[in-house]
Amino acid sequence: MTGEIDRTMLVEYNKRQQEQGGETMHIAVVEDQPEVRTCLAEYIERYFTENGTPYRITMFSDGDEILEDYQADYDLILMDIQMARM
Repeated sequence: MTGEIDRTMLVEYNKRQQEQGGETMHIAVVEDQPEVRTCLAEYIERYFTENGTPYRITMFSDGDEILEDYQADYDLILMDIQMARM
């Protein structure tokens, strides 16, 4: 069931993006453990590649790093809620 919902949401997102000029989905990953950041990036890459959606990932090692020069240009932010500095 979840896969169906995700696919429907992705199709709707793709339609909106094509109507707006086909912009890339920008995803922020905020995670203090390098191995978890890498794993999340691999999941994201596989998902968007399989679904033909252009994407861009920006990685941050802690919450302070994303806030330094924050601009609201992310479509999705995946954030660890248990980081040493949070």
